[in-house]
Amino acid sequence: MLSTNTKMTVYQACVLSTLLYGSEAWTLYSHQERRLRAFHLRCLRRLLGTTWRDRVTNIDVLAKAGIPSMFAILTKRRLRWLGHVTRMDDRRIPIDMLFRELATGTRHRSWTPSPPLQEYVQARPESSLQVASSSYILSSSLTQPFLPFFTVLPCSSVRV
Repeated sequence: MLSTNTKMTVYQACVLSTLLYGSEAWTLYSHQERRLRAFHLRCLRRLLGTTWRDRVTNIDVLAKAGIPSMFAILTKRRLRWLGHVTRMDDRRIPIDMLFRELATGTRHRSWTPSPPLQEYVQARPESSLQVASSSYILSSSLTQPFLPFFTVLPCSSVRV
């Protein structure tokens, strides 16, 4: 039988290091943090030999194991990484991504109809298009010869 100290050392070296690889750069949602915390405590309970029927609180499990909570582990790893980044040269990419704004770049724009489709719709302002195909097909230049085959129905509630 292994001692509790040995079990916790192996758990930290093998399980936690594999589980949290790259976690310094993760953006976690609350449900993901809850799942990580639940996995962490489930592993610790199994290693300590306690179950939920024993009515041992999570704080007591962490204290008995001598391991911090998942939140504390993630925070410590992120702060350690930020310490490395702040000591890097100014020419490094992580410094640029963390502390500076990008000089160039554009935001993704919402879909707008291609010019042939816009001209077709503007030629018929009293009606709106109701097409049962994807916007990719409508924006393709290959659809221009087939536009007369699309059903054009007058509909005041749909805007193009």
